[in-house]
Order: sequence, then structure tokens, then C-alpha cells
Amino acid sequence: MSATEKSTTYAARADYQHNAQYLASKALSDWSLIEGVVRGDVLNVGCAEPIDELQWADQADSWLAMDANQAIIDMASMRFCQHASAELARKVRFAKHSVTAAWQANPLGTQQFDLVLSFSTVEHIPDRYDRQLALARLYRWTKEYGYCAITVPNRWNWRYRRLSTEGQKAGTMDFVYEYLYSPLELKRDLERVGFHIERFRSDYRLTPWNGAYGYGLPDGWSQKWAEFKMLFGPRMGYLCRRT
Repeated sequence: MSATEKSTTYAARADYQHNAQYLASKALSDWSLIEGVVRGDVLNVGCAEPIDELQWADQADSWLAMDANQAIIDMASMRFCQHASAELARKVRFAKHSVTAAWQANPLGTQQFDLVLSFSTVEHIPDRYDRQLALARLYRWTKEYGYCAITVPNRWNWRYRRLSTEGQKAGTMDFVYEYLYSPLELKRDLERVGFHIERFRSDYRLTPWNGAYGYGLPDGWSQKWAEFKMLFGPRMGYLCRRT
């Protein structure tokens, strides 16, 4: 099954907005990146279900959600209208567009945004050149001194890598994950297109209850240990700024 076919199948049966484990992961990796920076005009690249729109769009002046698959756009728009207030619905619109489409087909023109989101999107692009093109487009769409938040699956998480590989072979994955980034590789590629890195997050969170704060370590080392462990969360990403 192709990536487009899998995306269409996902659109027909997706219900991640009621999946507690998914929402917890999303809150730790995606939403913790954008806390405090959602304002002005927002672009969400690869929107899938309208979870981000329902959670955050009330803090924006306008919100454009786009996806390359028309079935996903139709599903997202329908679900958003079912749950959003009339006031919120006036802020948000959905449009079909690919982040790697020919520039002549770009419906955004010269429009730029205060915040650009790309949550679990670029890893579905198989070609390295097109992935770099996608990151360059995200930079182009970000206003000067604006922000871009991007998250992807983490190659350094061995369990996620194994489950993803097995799921692809068995055909049980909703999406085709064409490429898994490491934190260092993603950072390097973001800086290459011009972004300045502001913060890193993953859905690996350390709590006193799992002993991961480093009990018994010298003062100052517990935080370093926590930051190191965060590099191996299943989903990770960066908040970047265009300066």
C-alpha cells in the first residue's frame, strides 16, 4: 500500500483525539515546544486530525492547516466544524497543499507566518532532497523573528525503531515512515536552512517515581542526566526561530 493510500485509509478511521497515550506523547513533544509562542498567524503543515487546531487555535489570530492528501483535509475540516465554536471556526481554514510541491503550485504566494508547525510530517518524505526542500519551505514560510516547531520519530529510540520496522513489514502502521531522524541530524538540517535552535523536547519525561532524576548523583548531575535521557524519547523535535 502506498503512502497516499495509507493516508486515505487513516483519514477514514483515525481517532487519535481520544487516544490517551497519543495525546500524552503529543503534549510532551509537540505542545511543550510551542507553549508561550502561539500568536498571530499560524500555519500547520501536515495537519491530520484537527487536534492542534482545537487545542491551540483560540490563541492565534488566524490558523491555516494544510495537508497533501485531500481525504485528510476533508476529514479534518469536518471534525473541526463538529467540535469548534463559531468564533473559533472563523479563525481556521483547511487547504490541500504539499510542502514539496512545485513552487509555481504554491497557494500561499509570499505569505509568511508568526508560527509554523510541522508535527510528524517530514519523516513521511522518502527522498532526502525533498526533505531538505520541505525544511527550506518551512523556513521560507516563517516570518523574520517568527518560530517554527518540528517533531519527528526518533531513530535513537531503539524500541520505536524496531516497532516501526516490524509494523511496516506487517502492514499494521497507519502511515509509511520513510525516514527516522536522530536528534543531531535534525538539528544540523534545521540549522543548515537558516534556523536558530531555541529548545529541544521529546516525549521521554523523567519523574521521581521512576528514579530517573538520578538519585545518588552529585548536585548538578541530575539535570544533565535528565537532559541526556530526553535525547532518546520516541518522538522528539525542536522549536526554532528565524532570525
